[in-house]
Amino acid sequence: MKRGHESPKQLLETESEHADTESILVVLCSKSIFSCVFYDPAETRTVFVLYSTIRDGYTSLVKTILLQEQPDTVITHCGSETELLESLEEERYTRQTLVVSYRDYTHGTPEIEAKVSSILSEEKKNRTAQCCVRALLNSLDRAGRVFPDRSREMKMAEHLILDTETLYSLDVFAKGRDAEASQKPSCIFDLLKKTRTRIGAQVLRRWLARPLKDIAEIKKRHDGIEWLRKETQKSSFIRERLSALSGFSVSFLYQQAVPSAAQFKKTAQFIEGLFSIRKTLAENIDGEYLRSPVPDLLPLCDEILSTVDFEESSRHGRCCVRGGVSSVLDGLKDRLGLLPDLFSQAGEEFASSLGIAGDVRVVYYPHVGCLVGVPSGEEEELVGKRLEFVFRTPVESFFKADQMRVLDADIGDVYGEIVDAETDVVQRLFERVREFKEELIAGVEFVGEIDGLQSFEEASRTYTRPTVTNRREIVLVSSRNALQEACADGEFVPNTVEITEERPTMFLTGPNGSGKSVVLRQIGQAVILAQAGCFIPAEAGSIIGVADNLFTRIKTKDTVTEGRSTFLTDILQAKRAVCCSTPQSLVLLDEFGKGTKLENGIGLYCSILFYLTRNKTRTVAVSHFLEIIHNGFLSGISLQVCFSRMAFAKNSDGISYLFRLEEGVSTDSLGSVCGANAGLPQNVVSRYNELKAGCGVEGVFPLDSKEKKCVELFSGLKDFSKENIRRLRRILSEPR
Repeated sequence: MKRGHESPKQLLETESEHADTESILVVLCSKSIFSCVFYDPAETRTVFVLYSTIRDGYTSLVKTILLQEQPDTVITHCGSETELLESLEEERYTRQTLVVSYRDYTHGTPEIEAKVSSILSEEKKNRTAQCCVRALLNSLDRAGRVFPDRSREMKMAEHLILDTETLYSLDVFAKGRDAEASQKPSCIFDLLKKTRTRIGAQVLRRWLARPLKDIAEIKKRHDGIEWLRKETQKSSFIRERLSALSGFSVSFLYQQAVPSAAQFKKTAQFIEGLFSIRKTLAENIDGEYLRSPVPDLLPLCDEILSTVDFEESSRHGRCCVRGGVSSVLDGLKDRLGLLPDLFSQAGEEFASSLGIAGDVRVVYYPHVGCLVGVPSGEEEELVGKRLEFVFRTPVESFFKADQMRVLDADIGDVYGEIVDAETDVVQRLFERVREFKEELIAGVEFVGEIDGLQSFEEASRTYTRPTVTNRREIVLVSSRNALQEACADGEFVPNTVEITEERPTMFLTGPNGSGKSVVLRQIGQAVILAQAGCFIPAEAGSIIGVADNLFTRIKTKDTVTEGRSTFLTDILQAKRAVCCSTPQSLVLLDEFGKGTKLENGIGLYCSILFYLTRNKTRTVAVSHFLEIIHNGFLSGISLQVCFSRMAFAKNSDGISYLFRLEEGVSTDSLGSVCGANAGLPQNVVSRYNELKAGCGVEGVFPLDSKEKKCVELFSGLKDFSKENIRRLRRILSEPR
């Protein structure tokens, strides 16, 4: 049986080995709807629920959620569609997939059914969400793990929609092995990750994977960064306090056993740190986002500190209670304090009664009682004294005597009574802490958001605040590619980009290696950073028009496991952009249309550009299809297109890339120069130049009448109706 597809028996054995901090994603695709739940017990014990949504494209949504949440385990049922199982199989090296019976989704114990009802709110109870929560609880029940008791909805409609292809191609996140192989930041997340807590890192990942669409919420985060940047001393203090809070987790509130002294100490430190952060932020009059919704928990902190004796706990290896908390416990400890004098007197009397000249002492061991200790080598004096040997150390031997049994009866197991009394006090304190569970969870969530915000501020000190608007425009003044700038050895050349409502399409050309893809990525990264609530790597005056969708087709590492050609992948990505984009969307196309016949690639490219431009969708298109320009295929929309190119300078050694964006159209891809720079033999480069010279002016292949008809048909298509398909077939069947 393949790894990742366990039988129910294997499932039971596997789950029992997992720690109680394992995060789980449960997915369900039923008929025409899709739903899932995500549970991460390590921080807030909250179940995040994605309620029923349309099934179309659900595998892409699953991959996106896997990337966003990084679950340890994914659960689905044995009747899931092959497409879903195959997409989960691709993740088998990074997480475990458990395929369970569909009964796990539909049946549960009375306790589980009651828990399902309590977790999901009345207005949000629907069948698929209930099934997912039920499957989660069945899994936790088999593993003997604690159930969650709160839920929160995944509101996808409130966020900029990004799929895994977009997040990877724009370098927002890096695939596992790529990230491990590099010492430098391999993605935007690595670059911005300055968090001090685990929950802060989770919040940062979620913000980047799910940027906001609500301008008011975006501005609140920007306001917070601005305040942190202005108040440098307070920002440093907050970072110090966050570092001290990194070890706290609310997971101990759900355990059955009495917490350790260390857990109580971390709780008190968390409350103190939270209070000091709240106090510091309370001085921020303008920053509404930085206001803490958490009530004051200092009385609970005082109760913990006045109850638990941390020094004694460290010395005894258990949770000890301070004096003055319990009169019964204080009385027992007083009795224990009298024992040394009592034992000293008993030792002298015992030695005198037996006529022993050596040093004899009486000691007390919990659960064993009082014993007589005699120095090693003097045991022969006790022969025939009716003593029971118990144990020996290198320097002393211990015996039980009748006098010790009498002493046991007089003082009892005082140590055991003290432990029992302290356990009762600690249990009451634990129940008291549990009364503030919701407040502590809210505190953890608040700390996570503050940590994410300070991470943005610390990582973006050379960035500026953009103006966020609903207008369909993007203006980046002297912008940089954040990741390229961090990894480049030399100085990064900034570029100004302007996409307006009047000219929503940018058509970018330039030689190979001139930096076109870098510019394309920095536009997408700037939009994501701004809507995530971060400042952007550009100068003041930059404007970001909020996007509702961001679609990309940028050169990435295609693999044979996808079972698709590069051209088919191009088409599928373009289909999503054409079918789902709105005038508020942003589409980024890099070298679209390669991998098929020249006329087909050009025709599809022009057709898509015509559609997106006429739909007023903001589009940035990079291409080496210079035939598009020389044959005038974009003449119908030229007034709505900003034609840009990457500048270069010719010199005696060849060319020098300037990496500067300017208006105009590039006339040559300079493939021969790139080949020579890459080390191709000179005779190969010379032959290339000969062939290029015979193909047309400036290396542009002229299209014959048949190819032009194909391009014109593609460019004018508004739909792929049967009539249009018949027309295309007639053209293709014509002789050249």
